[in-house]
Amino acid sequence: MNLLHDRLKKTGTQAINEITAQVAVLFSIIVFLIAVIRSTATGITYDEAYTYIAITSGNMLDPHFLKELFSGSWAIANNHWLNTFLIFFIDRFANDYFNEFIIRIPSLFFYAVYLTAVCKYYKKGFYPFPVMIFLIGNYYLNEFYGLARGYGMANTFVFLLCMNMIHWEKSAYREMKYLNLAMFCAMAGIFSNTIVLLLYPAVGLLCLYRLIENKQFRSFIKKSGIVFIIFLLFSALMTYYHFCVTAEGKPLVTGYSAGFFECFVKGYLGMFISKERFLTISAIVCTVCFFLAVFISGKKLKNADFTLMMIIFIITNLVLQAIFHKGYIVSRILLPFYAFMVLAAAETFSTAISQFSKNRMGGIWKYGKVFLSVFLCICCIFLFIKKINVHKTRDWSDNYRYRYAEVGELITGKPYTKGLGPHQVFYEGKYDLIRKEYLLMQLEETPIPQSDN
Repeated sequence: MNLLHDRLKKTGTQAINEITAQVAVLFSIIVFLIAVIRSTATGITYDEAYTYIAITSGNMLDPHFLKELFSGSWAIANNHWLNTFLIFFIDRFANDYFNEFIIRIPSLFFYAVYLTAVCKYYKKGFYPFPVMIFLIGNYYLNEFYGLARGYGMANTFVFLLCMNMIHWEKSAYREMKYLNLAMFCAMAGIFSNTIVLLLYPAVGLLCLYRLIENKQFRSFIKKSGIVFIIFLLFSALMTYYHFCVTAEGKPLVTGYSAGFFECFVKGYLGMFISKERFLTISAIVCTVCFFLAVFISGKKLKNADFTLMMIIFIITNLVLQAIFHKGYIVSRILLPFYAFMVLAAAETFSTAISQFSKNRMGGIWKYGKVFLSVFLCICCIFLFIKKINVHKTRDWSDNYRYRYAEVGELITGKPYTKGLGPHQVFYEGKYDLIRKEYLLMQLEETPIPQSDN
């Protein structure tokens, strides 16, 4: 009888997993299509235009040009190397210049990779359904995957790094191939956005701790030594570059003058909650719950890799602010770490709930956990839907008028001279091409007079 009950329970669990996996795929397709539509409907943003005009319009295969990226004042704030190179190549491959959608294709590609990976690892059982919903259902992240910036790309590689860390953990920290793949993902993440360097003290210390604890350090040096050296050299180069583009007088900084709670805690929750009053209350509640979860988890935290990494990551941010006074990471600079923070927060609360529920496995407690999971998923999806706007993005809600202003100038012939920014220069170049193409078309259609001779 017990065997029959177990089989029925297992069959029911498999059916639920299949349904939730299908929901995950459907949700992923919807959010991807929203990003694609927005990437075609919105005009160029200030930052996209600056990268396009000041950097990708040059010869990025020229060593002298690349050297200028380290020192030239005109090349400030370009810490999205992968994005910049991909724009350079796709622009020339498509032979369609000043096209907003074309230069956003690389970012959309990595969005597809991210969503596919999220669904894939959910089906493998790496995290529960609510975590999957939060990994996909961040509208602010969705906006940046539809823009030609490197924040989304970096988040993709950080997520893949986390998945390889879980693989490594599942192998009892013995399969060094997963650690090698994690290091390659780390390098790709840094190449996507150098701000990802902030995460690697946490990852490095955790890996060192696990290698020593499980007596695998010699095996690591033997099997992964060359990859590790490459990783260190690459990280050193990108660290130097990051300091170059964040030097005094250059605008790329890690945050603003506000405190850690305002920038970090409210920053992540602000991706979902818009109203300040609810945001502050939610941030306080989440902070209290986090410390409570850590306290309840107790000795179990020793086995919680992502929680330990999150604690080290937070300490890293506090220490760097105390040393460099650059400000805490905030707003879109939080996005490269989004997937990591979701996984870490989920692990923290899951560990605490597991400890708390040891002697409380009654029906009410079980149904309570299910109700909370469903409630969180509904809230996440509702807040995503509420924010949908395919004509604007949050951080550049007013830049798009230049797109239509240039159209008006083209039609009416009246000049538009309100200020001058990269986004305006972008459209000046775009419509110069249109005018040239129009003139060439006119010349081709005009018959050449035949000579009497």
